[in-house]
Amino acid sequence: MPRKSTPLFLARRSYRRRRMMDAARLLPLFGVVLFTLPALWRPDAGAHPDTARGLIYLFTVWALLVALAAALARGLAPALDAEEEAEGSLPSLPTTAPPKDGDL
Repeated sequence: MPRKSTPLFLARRSYRRRRMMDAARLLPLFGVVLFTLPALWRPDAGAHPDTARGLIYLFTVWALLVALAAALARGLAPALDAEEEAEGSLPSLPTTAPPKDGDL
């Protein structure tokens, strides 16, 4: 008779922090995809290329990526501060005075 397995419980705080870290890792890839999208646009039939639309698009994507990165950094800052406090400061190395002439 098979035993009923209990569901794996993950604390909400650590689960959300991990998902935010995943999002922060994927943000550059998302940005590359969005920046290369204009290369797939087909130009209009006109004689002059429509660069204004492309520049507005690129600036908007850039601003969106900056805002997303700031939001992720703000969300991850408390978790990173808590990790630093838990680790504590690094132990300092003992300082020794240079040997004197008569100590050799």
